[in-house]
Amino acid sequence: TPAPPPAPATTATTAPPETPPPPAPPKTPARLAAEDTRVDFGTLAPGEQRTREYRIHNTGETDAALTTRLLGDDAGLFRIIVDTCGDTLRAGSSCSYSIAYRPVTAGKHAAGLVVSAADSALEVALGGQADAPAPVAATPPPTPPAPRPAPAPKILRLSAKPTADGAQVCYRVDNATELTLEPRPGALRNAREDCVVVPLPRTVSLTLIARGEGGQAAARVEAGPLPTPAEVVRTPAPAATHARQPAVGDSWTYRSRGKWATSPKRSFTLRVGRVENALVYESLTILEPERERGKSLRSQGTAPGFIDWGAIGWEFSPWLMAFEALDSSSQWRGIPTPRINNWGDWNTTARAVGVETVSVPAGRFKAIEVEVWARRQPTDGSTRAGQEPTSVKFNIWYAIESKRYVKMVRIITAANSQRLEEDTVELVEYQTR
Repeated sequence: TPAPPPAPATTATTAPPETPPPPAPPKTPARLAAEDTRVDFGTLAPGEQRTREYRIHNTGETDAALTTRLLGDDAGLFRIIVDTCGDTLRAGSSCSYSIAYRPVTAGKHAAGLVVSAADSALEVALGGQADAPAPVAATPPPTPPAPRPAPAPKILRLSAKPTADGAQVCYRVDNATELTLEPRPGALRNAREDCVVVPLPRTVSLTLIARGEGGQAAARVEAGPLPTPAEVVRTPAPAATHARQPAVGDSWTYRSRGKWATSPKRSFTLRVGRVENALVYESLTILEPERERGKSLRSQGTAPGFIDWGAIGWEFSPWLMAFEALDSSSQWRGIPTPRINNWGDWNTTARAVGVETVSVPAGRFKAIEVEVWARRQPTDGSTRAGQEPTSVKFNIWYAIESKRYVKMVRIITAANSQRLEEDTVELVEYQTR
């Protein structure tokens, strides 16, 4: 078999060397540019303020590290109020300064805004003018009207209602600056409208004298105490109960509602179980939302104070009108106040603010309104300012015929001025002896 032909000889070849790419051209340095080198704020009055926006551009290929200054004698009248440029303006980007001009005195004012980068700077002329307002011609004062004679005092109402030890005298007067009830008690503190209790041993004629700038008026009313009950022979008569004071078996039913939609709505009854001098013992029964028996507590009738019933919160002196004479000039200070949870050191005052007619489910009552403030300094810092109570305000309306109060509004406020609670309590019905 013949041998195969030899393979053809190959010749080794070498690839030519690669040519390196040309170096990139250097980036152009940062260059600051703007459409104008002057900002005119125009003319305005001293004290007014006008704002202009000034925009700059970086036309270079490298970022610009910025330095900004206001120069000149009037530089204090110009102020950068918004700076969107910051310390660095990126290559090819824009930013702006909002500059406010507020002159103090009249005249022309000028300053310079200098924005600098490493190899570039912008110098911007700032200018404005303030003109004093034209003087306003003085307007002659109007001719005062002829003085009118002061209206004469009028006694619109004067009535007397007997009590166990005297009479309750109620009045309403117009145009008076001074009132006197003679022969007793003399000068009255409220010259407009009030009810005062006058101690009287027997029926007498009382004269109300109203004095004012327009003259004097007077009216009379017969007033005296309730008749003394007849004594039973050889049988000691029971101690007489003051007509306004609570008696064993007296009861009052109230309803309460809060400000918030989630606040519980309750009704409850308070019943007198015992009365010892000026101490009144009561028991609480919750009627709604679920019937349950509450606390039994005692309260002082002759001194203002608080009762903490727990489930229904605080009450303020329910017997304030039952044991003492109460009128629109009554006021108290340094009232003992219980703690709310761990918060104490309350400073509490109260005062009567006037007489008005109040409508509640139990009826319409002529009542004296008393306003109570309990205040304390916050102690828990800002973290608990929304939970820490610092004020409790009560507005309570007292009526003689109901013995107890007929309406109470209670507002508890936190250290951050947010209202924690706002409850309204109204008398629904009552049974008294």
